[in-house]
Amino acid sequence: MVCPTLDRFAAKYGLSKEEAAERIEGISRMGRGEGIEFNYATTLNTNMLDAHRLTKLAHSLGNTRFEGCATRRTLLRTRSWLTTGCAQAGCRGGASEADVERVLASDEYEDEVRADERDAYAMGVHAVPFFVVDGKYAISGCYPTEEMARVLERAHGESLAEGAAQGMACGPEGCSF
Repeated sequence: MVCPTLDRFAAKYGLSKEEAAERIEGISRMGRGEGIEFNYATTLNTNMLDAHRLTKLAHSLGNTRFEGCATRRTLLRTRSWLTTGCAQAGCRGGASEADVERVLASDEYEDEVRADERDAYAMGVHAVPFFVVDGKYAISGCYPTEEMARVLERAHGESLAEGAAQGMACGPEGCSF
């Protein structure tokens, strides 16, 4: 099932379509402010299992880049995009089209993707982006750079304080315990 972002967003967060449109544009504006071609309002919500399996394939080949859903308004569930468009978006990471077809024709990497889903659910992830900082702080959603920086600085400060309490010493050559 394909669900337009505006409808999905309004239903998920209990917003009017106008409020949802404002929030979606705010998210897109933050992305564009960071130099990302971000067209969130025109994305289509689809089952991403195969796309995530191909991401695992790309990772196994050393490529950690995967784009397409927020920039190109493509249906990442379609086999044609996953086999040909995937290379253009940079997600194949050196995999041949035959590698992609092999993965798509099997259940390869499905267990790993399902394990990631279980881990995310256990951490309380219900949306993306989701960040875990220093194993203590969870940041769900889009926030301005300044707010993200505050969380990172706080986690860093606490980590240093904990390290000092445990006898850690840091100097020009690094840290030791």
